Amino acid sequence: MRLRRCLGAALSWALLCAASPPLDFVVVEPRFDAAADEYRRLWEAEGGQIVAAMEKATGLAFPAEPIDVIVG
Repeated sequence: MRLRRCLGAALSWALLCAASPPLDFVVVEPRFDAAADEYRRLWEAEGGQIVAAMEKATGLAFPAEPIDVIVG
């Protein structure tokens, strides 16, 4: 029973801290710099959880290669 709880905790931790692919936030105009910075902070903090949720909901694998995100 204890081993099962430890494995469950480890799996949960791995899912919540899953690596997220790098996103490159590209601004169209300088006035969008602050928004791109905020999106970058959100992705760094929650990207792993976002990826895990999207993969679970869709059954698809999130691309591992970098993704350009145009902010504008």
